[in-house]
Parts: sequence; structure tokens; C-alpha cells
Amino acid sequence: MEKVYFMNQLGVKLAGHLYPSEGHPLILFSHGFFSDKSSRGRFDRFAETLSRNGYGVLLFDYSGSGESEGPFSDVSQKTEDLLAASDFVKKLGYQKIGYYGHSLGARICLEAYLKDQNAEAMVLSGAGTGPVQYQWDDYFDKEQLLHMQKHGYMTVSADGKDRKITKQILLDFEQADQKTLLAGIHCPVLFIHGEDWEEKILSNLTKEGMAWLNCKSQMTVLKGAAHSFMEHLDELEELLLSWFLTYLPPFPKRKG
Repeated sequence: MEKVYFMNQLGVKLAGHLYPSEGHPLILFSHGFFSDKSSRGRFDRFAETLSRNGYGVLLFDYSGSGESEGPFSDVSQKTEDLLAASDFVKKLGYQKIGYYGHSLGARICLEAYLKDQNAEAMVLSGAGTGPVQYQWDDYFDKEQLLHMQKHGYMTVSADGKDRKITKQILLDFEQADQKTLLAGIHCPVLFIHGEDWEEKILSNLTKEGMAWLNCKSQMTVLKGAAHSFMEHLDELEELLLSWFLTYLPPFPKRKG
């Protein structure tokens, strides 16, 4: 694994971990809302498994998250960050690319594909494929929400960093147009959902949108899994690897 840095379209430095695999496909990982490139260790684990099976992997922090610079980003900027990551690995010689995204990171994979159609295959866990109305008072305190109502943003401390959360960042969750988001996806996508309250909302949305997707796309539900999938990493990892081996297999090793 190598520590790498690259710039987004605004000249903001983004930090990543590259697992190189010369001449093979590479999987770009896209983390969730308040997460980072490690994603509580999930992404590190999956990256190691994919690397052992011949894939290159890039984990990176979205702007304002983890070790990356810049303000905390909304969906539009996260999409540009993922496209910058894609450009970065293309310049390293990786021409065959897949996406793995979790939670909001899954939505970003869909948004990025609509802009460059670069991914050959995707695996998306806990994806929001359409508008979701969250009760934000379950996540933020009254003072924070009042400050946002008055000033258009609030400050949230997480992982030792203060993040400025704008109103648009929260609106992004409910402003997704499902048909626009899914009808332009032409590569095979595996959607993985769980069974807790949030996942039931998200999986019902995905069911509604499957008709717009590539005929090879599938949805599966892991029995008993919560949105984090932390108690079901073995199953998630197996599905992730199997999908990419099927639809974005590593190239055969050269003889001699």
C-alpha cells in the first residue's frame, strides 16, 4: 500500500491509499457521509482482499474528510472528487475501473458514472438511489439545527475535526431524482442492502428503480444486517469480490 495525493478540480489536495497492481483493473472506493477512506476498517479489509486477488485499489478521503484538505463537501463536490480520483488512476495506467461505494458514497458512484461512464462494474452497499427524507433532529442537536436555519450552515465535530455542514449538504439527500440517477447507468451494478429501518427504506427505493438498470444488475438483502454491515463483513466481502471477478476480472498473467 502506498500513500498518495492528488488534486481535485479546485486544486484541493486529496489523500489516498493506493494498492497497486500493474496492468490489472482498479477498484475505486467511495466512502460515506461522515466517514473516511478507512470506513471504520471496512475499506481497508476489502482493499486487502481485492489486492490479493489481483486488483489495484484506491481508497481516498473526500474533501474536508480524513486527511484531505478543503471544506466538507456536498454531493456535487464529492462527485468531482471521485472523478478526480478516476483521472488520477488513469494517468497511472489503469484503464479498466470499477466502483465500490457505501451509503452516500454509493450515490456518488452513480453521480460520477453519469458524468464519465468510466466504470465497468459497480458494487453499492446501503445505497440511496432516490430521495430520502431523514429526521435530522435524530442526528444533530437543537442548537445546531437552529444555527443552520438562521445562517445556512452548522458546525459538527467528528473524529477530532470541525466540519461546516451547509443546508445544501442535507438537502442533497432528498433532492435525488431516481429515474435520472439510474436510467443512465449501463454497467452491471450489485446493490447490497440490510434489514434495519434505514435499510428497509433504502432497499424499497432500490426495488422501485431496478427496471431502469442494466439487465445484469441485481439487488440482494443480507438478512439481519444494519446499515453499517459491521456484523456481516464476511458476506459483504464475498459478494463484492464475486461481482468484480464476474464483471471486471483481472487480466491473465503473462507467460514467460
